[in-house]
Amino acid sequence: MLLIQAGTTAPGAIRMLAPTAINSEKIRSNRVEFHGLTRRNQRLTICASTANNLDQYQCISRPLTSEAAMKNVIENNTLVFTVDVRADKTEIKAAMKNVFNVETRKVNTLIRPDKRKKKAFVMLKPEYNAVDVAKRLGIL
Repeated sequence: MLLIQAGTTAPGAIRMLAPTAINSEKIRSNRVEFHGLTRRNQRLTICASTANNLDQYQCISRPLTSEAAMKNVIENNTLVFTVDVRADKTEIKAAMKNVFNVETRKVNTLIRPDKRKKKAFVMLKPEYNAVDVAKRLGIL
């Protein structure tokens, strides 16, 4: 809040206070109305309307063959892929099952800072061996 001393004029101060005085007359609520739906149902309807329809071959682009990726294959039973930025974890999991015939335990994803690529770390179930899958792909 600006204090103006008596006898001085501060036109800049008056201009700064004017918009807040106008906005204070209009009181807006930040509350979101769901029109009778619970928050969970509202979120599900939003997610269902914005679902991606990616093909399983569009979802997974290619495997990564860096040293860190190979270390994950050998030590953690994890395969590392670059995937489409629009793909989510369930689509990646389904694509792994359909394309490579392996069951996945967990999928972790990260979007690179340049926003063009997305990495997926796919952990396989213990009955599947990531080294065998890597050999089938030709990266080991």
